[in-house]
Amino acid sequence: MRVGMQDLSDDFFWCLLDLGDYLGLIDEAGQSFQCLYDASKNLYWAEIPDESARSSCGQEYSREALLGLLARLPKRFSAAIFDVPQTLAWDE
Repeated sequence: MRVGMQDLSDDFFWCLLDLGDYLGLIDEAGQSFQCLYDASKNLYWAEIPDESARSSCGQEYSREALLGLLARLPKRFSAAIFDVPQTLAWDE
């Protein structure tokens, strides 16, 4: 199902309220983009997982900044979308 960014922010984005809630998108090449809310910081974490490296590349955002990122999200996701990327290794 194709969803426009306005629909995404209106219908799904605001459902990121609890630990474990996340929004995931998949681009045309099968690459994932995920975001979740961290209530303890009142920030959102957006990431692109890299299964081969068992890590994710991402960045923390305010609500407004994440909406801005979603509005300009390219058709193919890469770490280049992040201004200050961080790499987080996955727990074993």
